[in-house]
Amino acid sequence: YKTVEGVDVIVTSWPTAIPSSLSYYYVDRWDEYFGWLESDTVYLEPPYVDFNASVQSNNYRYRIQYSDLCGNLGPISKYGQNILLEGEKLYPSQINLKWNRYDQWENGVERYDIHFFNENTESYQFMESVNATTYELNNIDPGSHGVDSSYCYRVTAINYNNPNLKSYSNQR
Repeated sequence: YKTVEGVDVIVTSWPTAIPSSLSYYYVDRWDEYFGWLESDTVYLEPPYVDFNASVQSNNYRYRIQYSDLCGNLGPISKYGQNILLEGEKLYPSQINLKWNRYDQWENGVERYDIHFFNENTESYQFMESVNATTYELNNIDPGSHGVDSSYCYRVTAINYNNPNLKSYSNQR
């Protein structure tokens, strides 16, 4: 998830098999309504930016397939998906967050970091980490982190092998 030119989008990236002007990629998208939609659009290199995703309400999966100019197709990749964060405000001083598991990396997720948006600094600030098998955080008191009633949270999956590789949820 990312905001590009004021629009919420999902950005999908992948390692290039053989960087060459003789190769290209197909990106397929899955959603709960249509299932798999196979792409007929050619991408010469990553990333793929999905401007048509409803990032605040839907979960999507993406898969990539390599091809060369002769029409030889490589295997279809494992799918990647967005993290869909949902929040529930029970009382002014109690919020529950939950999200789906992000499990498409080869060696998995090391942890999930939860951040809140600090309006004073206009940036996300670290709040708490949870282990890779935890998909919710309950009884959050926004006031304890200096957040007023216009709170905003996001979850970041951290790759097990490479902490610089991250996947971000929508903002909630």
